[in-house]
Amino acid sequence: MTTFAPPADLTTRVELSFSCSHLPNLDVLSKSDPQIVVYAKDTGVDTWSVIGRTEIIQDNLNPRFARPVSIVYRFEELQHIRFDVIDVDAIQGEVVTKFDSIGHLITTLGEVVGNGELTKPLTNPHHSGRNNGTIHIKAVEMAKGLEGYMAKFEMRGVNLVKKDFFGKSDPYIVIERQDPSGSTTPVHKTEVIKNNLNPVWHPFELPVSRLAPTSLDSPIIIRCYDWDAYGSPDFMGEASTTLGKLRKGEKSFQLIEPKKVSKKSYTNSGTIELTYKEYKNPSFLEYIIGGTEISLVVAVDFTGSNGDPRSPTSLHYFSPDGSLNQYGKAIRSVGDVCAPYDHDGNIPVFGFGAALQDGSTSHCFELNRNPANPEVRGIDGVLQVYRDSFSWAALSGPTHFSPVLDR
Repeated sequence: MTTFAPPADLTTRVELSFSCSHLPNLDVLSKSDPQIVVYAKDTGVDTWSVIGRTEIIQDNLNPRFARPVSIVYRFEELQHIRFDVIDVDAIQGEVVTKFDSIGHLITTLGEVVGNGELTKPLTNPHHSGRNNGTIHIKAVEMAKGLEGYMAKFEMRGVNLVKKDFFGKSDPYIVIERQDPSGSTTPVHKTEVIKNNLNPVWHPFELPVSRLAPTSLDSPIIIRCYDWDAYGSPDFMGEASTTLGKLRKGEKSFQLIEPKKVSKKSYTNSGTIELTYKEYKNPSFLEYIIGGTEISLVVAVDFTGSNGDPRSPTSLHYFSPDGSLNQYGKAIRSVGDVCAPYDHDGNIPVFGFGAALQDGSTSHCFELNRNPANPEVRGIDGVLQVYRDSFSWAALSGPTHFSPVLDR
């Protein structure tokens, strides 16, 4: 078991990886399609906020998820965290639109980090008498110095072993890392390429820290499987490397199936050829230091859905005591963070969805009423023209935001 010592600065970024076992089957004609959604909340706050989610794994009651969730661990704080395991029934794009709850676990990040690997039963208040399965959570401290670095993979198989009786194999790759505890964690799964012994998988990218969170010499295992539509996948073979070796240019890996090694006629189960490249995503600060100029632009929604400005329930209500309304608070809180990085301090301010004095409805107009120069000075200037605009613009609609973006 891996445990953590408190970091010197009392904060560190950890990566949470997940698997589940013995989940109940909620589907009639197939198995459940599980996903884990992770929520967090601070002490004294009632609202849970989503901080991440795993991928969806289809037809699997014992899933091992490849997509982790990253979170900042603050040793001195009590950080509440919740893990919801759901059975996904429908998605639109990447948005889950329909699901059933399998179970959940509520704990603290400190308990997860303190154990290194935490195993707990899932609970479901609507099915308290049912075995709701078990969740396994692994916490790994992210290595310093790898932040922002991305690894790009291009992979192909050569002469892979034929596993299907009536056709060729349907291969896919799972890349796993070996953690300090000795257990392995999936970090990526490729797509399945059907009926092909020389597949070329789509290129993919991963954070370098996900491959080797603790050491450049930590084993990275490349496993190849033959997908099966009606049963468990067939293991085709595996190879091992490290981040250090990949950085030095190691490119070719023989897939070995351990059960066949003792056979005299056996050499390998095919070869994986891999191209590995690294690049760094610049941080926001690095963009600024590098000379990137940022221009802050503000657009205010004047559609009627905000409520009558004369009503205290309206988002545009101006209190007699001069306190900021909801739009004012948003402008102040976001603007005070972004404005210092604006290259000249002059901020264009637009509105959309308002009825103007000439009777027209405008979906892009200047709040300072100067089409030639819609800029004002600083956030105080933004708040002033926003307040003044209600003397000549009225809420209307509908909501058309694209003219502002086109401007």
